[in-house]
Amino acid sequence: MVIIPVLDSCPKLRFLRFVVSFTSKNIGAVVIKCVPQSWAAVAEGVVKRILLIGVIIAFIVPSTVGSEETFTVSGVGAYPISGNLTSMWLAAPDKRPLVIAYFHGPDGWHNTQWKIASKFEKGKPGWAELRSDKATLRLAVNAETGEAEVQTDTFKLSENNTFLVLHTGESSSTQKVIPLGVFDLLASKDKPAPVMLIRANPALMERISKEAAAH
Repeated sequence: MVIIPVLDSCPKLRFLRFVVSFTSKNIGAVVIKCVPQSWAAVAEGVVKRILLIGVIIAFIVPSTVGSEETFTVSGVGAYPISGNLTSMWLAAPDKRPLVIAYFHGPDGWHNTQWKIASKFEKGKPGWAELRSDKATLRLAVNAETGEAEVQTDTFKLSENNTFLVLHTGESSSTQKVIPLGVFDLLASKDKPAPVMLIRANPALMERISKEAAAH
């Protein structure tokens, strides 16, 4: 797989999107392009490596998507909120998040190289995973059972669709997944969905900060 970095060619963009494209089911040569963020385009293929520095969004859908097929989970996004907090979400075909998780850890813990894997199939649970040397971030949604998996914990989406994971990237501490409730999760527009959520719900950010301080 060939990855072509093009950050220098887009210095005026406030947001960046990496679009991965290939021409067959077997991943051969891969081209990564930097394009203005419209939040409408969805990338095709599998992004193998990303770096969560500044603003980086990655969407992934199966290369075999056709107009007659419906995928309950069709994309994954990742967005750094602050030095110690980042976010990840799984999206439906209409780009609306099905589940959002905020991951808290030591300052700068997510400023590293990540590998991403995902699987979205018609009629089956969809999942995505981000891995680095320090941490693993995993989300999954099972449409049949109406459940979300955050790391290794399972929750009913009717009861919680937003979560906080504490002690991410801390090998000496046990991770704790805290359900934060059900929110109206809107598709990303001029801001990524997790940012829109905490800005629309200041009490949510306050709770995230309090939970992080308490643990």
